[in-house]
Amino acid sequence: MNSQIKFGFVGAIALFVIGQLSASAAPAEANSLKPPAKGDIPIAFVISDGAVIIDFCGPWEVFRDVMVSSGDHPFRLYTVSDKTEPIHAGGGMKIIPDYTFANAPAPKVAKVIGSLWRRPPILQMFCS
Repeated sequence: MNSQIKFGFVGAIALFVIGQLSASAAPAEANSLKPPAKGDIPIAFVISDGAVIIDFCGPWEVFRDVMVSSGDHPFRLYTVSDKTEPIHAGGGMKIIPDYTFANAPAPKVAKVIGSLWRRPPILQMFCS
């Protein structure tokens, strides 16, 4: 029991020191990203049948919740797939993609689930 207390104490001190060093690093303002002066940042979420829900819903929520100091949300999120008919994600959830690979707007960032990035339509969308 005594060694567990010592280990916990040492761990707490280490975390405190790391926190202090991080706080004294370069100010957040110097490292912050700036949204474009006009418009938003398009983010494509590539989905297909069998997609694991947490693989795209978790990142979707992170981008959706970002807010810049002006109170604006800088990201425009949309889904892309082979077709705009419903896809069946894990657990039977049906999702209707916003765009196909042929008509999707050009993204600045893309979240591609699993090994989907190897499929030719996806490669064409992002490599052309």
